[in-house]
Amino acid sequence: MHNWSFFIVSRFLAIIVLLIVLHTEVFAQRPTFTINGTPAVHNSTVNVCQGVRLTFANTTPIFNIEAPRWRFQNGTPAASGGAYTIISRFDSVGSAKAVIITTDINTGRIDSSWVFLNVTNVYPVAAFDYNPATVECGSFDFRFNDQSTGNGLRYRWLFGDGRTSNLQNPTHRYDSAIGSTGTTNYTITQIVTNSGGCSDTATRNITVRNVPDIRFGSADPLVGFGPFNGVLTFRFCNNVPSYTFSFRNQSSTISTNTGYTIKWGDGTPDTSFSAWPATEIIRHTYPIGNHTMTVDVTGSNGCTNTRRYNVFIGSTPAGGFASPGNAELCAPDTLQFVISNTSNNPPGTVYTVTVNDGSPIKIFNHPAPSTVDHVFERSSCGITSSNGPNTFSNSFFALLDIE
Repeated sequence: MHNWSFFIVSRFLAIIVLLIVLHTEVFAQRPTFTINGTPAVHNSTVNVCQGVRLTFANTTPIFNIEAPRWRFQNGTPAASGGAYTIISRFDSVGSAKAVIITTDINTGRIDSSWVFLNVTNVYPVAAFDYNPATVECGSFDFRFNDQSTGNGLRYRWLFGDGRTSNLQNPTHRYDSAIGSTGTTNYTITQIVTNSGGCSDTATRNITVRNVPDIRFGSADPLVGFGPFNGVLTFRFCNNVPSYTFSFRNQSSTISTNTGYTIKWGDGTPDTSFSAWPATEIIRHTYPIGNHTMTVDVTGSNGCTNTRRYNVFIGSTPAGGFASPGNAELCAPDTLQFVISNTSNNPPGTVYTVTVNDGSPIKIFNHPAPSTVDHVFERSSCGITSSNGPNTFSNSFFALLDIE
């Protein structure tokens, strides 16, 4: 069955929460688990690397079941009882098996799931280079070229500045190498993993020329400023046809910056100037909606840095979120949610639907869809959800976030 309750959080965005409860008459499903965070498929074969520690975690709804037991053929340990998470290692090349066993405390029913493991000791060889290999400005698009060998390779790159990539041949900018002059060194790490689960690592160093600082903020206390969907955003939450924004230079390299160009992103001509003192306010009038403003700053060493900002004008967004009717659901089944009263939201409004059943979130740009279908693949038994003031047992929630 499903029950729901609604509430709106008072801030610059509207949130409506729908609580759903899915009941099963008895616990009669195979237990589920993950291996190193990846869902295991019953009776499938998983490739693993010899000697690597694997984390097995129960994901079966815990309603009415005892803590699961585990069996690991050719694994260390070979068995464990009453553990929701366990680490096992497989040291012998060849075949192995992992089994999870659960018992219903009311009926005594025993269920199990398992996967077969193909244990291998064939390793890939990680290798790469990058272009250009010369010392360039950190804002340059450096291309990293994979030269690894192995079958079915997966990639993870650590660029040394806190950012990463999973692409085979990524590009990357070191635009956080801030400075008036000089260079910054970074260590690049490439980790490749083959289809057998074995990994190898390669590292190289890169030196880049520092780039000017491009930070600036709002000089208007009525304008909110902060990240939105990963982009710094100037936000005036009022339903007016236009508004004049006031910008202040907050660069740490003002004294050595030699040029600025602002591309307003609203169809008006770009603005360029050679100096922007911290005490000088630059103003620009934007029409209602969302606009992308791009700022280029050039330093005394000839390096240019670029940053994009959102500029938003609009009222606090509105919307409704509901599930029609009183349905009884037995997973797997589909439930349709209705999104309403969003037509007057300004351009640039983003709608995010989240269900806490482990499924991916859904993101829509304005105009919002009128309905969203969601497939519930699992029972909510043992899951607790909250809408803020109230907590509901054996339930999932669905959340519409409007920004």
